[in-house]
Amino acid sequence: MRRVLLLLTAAALLLAGCASAETGRVTKLEFVGAHEEWVGQQCYGYDSKGQCTVQMPIFETVPDCWHVEFHDDPNDLDGDVCVTPEEYAAYRVGDHYPRLR
Repeated sequence: MRRVLLLLTAAALLLAGCASAETGRVTKLEFVGAHEEWVGQQCYGYDSKGQCTVQMPIFETVPDCWHVEFHDDPNDLDGDVCVTPEEYAAYRVGDHYPRLR
């Protein structure tokens, strides 16, 4: 029983660490141009023992991002999102994301 409680506590802490805000005060605006990011490696050759002998990197193309970062003060969470160029141009640091209607 104690082991189950420890596992549940650990799982709850991990999930809490993954939380992010969906709304908040804009803290940073940044344009990030299209680029490639390394996402891992793929094995393309094996020796007689089954060990990988040839690895090739795998890259992913990331499109342009008009990046808005924000902070949810009551919950002390950060969030970020890519928006359209038009939406990006409408925001200033200190504004609320998303815009209150």
